[in-house]
Amino acid sequence: MRILWPEAGVHESSESRCSSLIVGPAAVNPSRSAADRAPAERTLTGAAVPPIIAARCDVAIRALRAIVRGRVQGVGFRAFVLREARALGLRGFTRNLFDGGVEVVAVGEDADVQRLVQRLHVGPPLSRVEAVDRTPIDAPPDTPEFEVRG
Repeated sequence: MRILWPEAGVHESSESRCSSLIVGPAAVNPSRSAADRAPAERTLTGAAVPPIIAARCDVAIRALRAIVRGRVQGVGFRAFVLREARALGLRGFTRNLFDGGVEVVAVGEDADVQRLVQRLHVGPPLSRVEAVDRTPIDAPPDTPEFEVRG
C-alpha cells in the first residue's frame, strides 16, 4: 500500500475495495482484547490521536486535472460537473479559465474519476465539448467535497 495523501487517509494499492477505516478512539471494539487488535488499533487508546488513524484500503485512488475545451462557458458546464462529481463521491473543484475552457480537478476512486471523464466528453445539453485534456496530478486539492470555484 502506498500512501498518497496521508492527512486525508487516501491510499493506493493493487486490490479493489477498502476493508476498514479506523477513525478516532470510538472505532476500537471494546469487547476485543488489546492482544487481538491490530497495531494501528492499539494506538487508538492514546490521548493524541489524529482524526484518521489507519486505512486498510485496497482502492486505487486517482487525482486528475482535466481542461475541457469547446463551448463550455455560459452553458451550465460547471454546475453539470458539480452534480456529476458529487454523485460519484469525488472531491475537488471546477472553475472557468480565462481562455474559455473549464478546469476540473477531481480526486477519488479510479473508476469514479474515469466515469467523470466520460461525462466531461458529453457535457450538459447546451455545451459542445471539443477536447478534454487530462493530466494526472500528485497533489490533490484541499477540499472536503467537490466545489465550484471562480
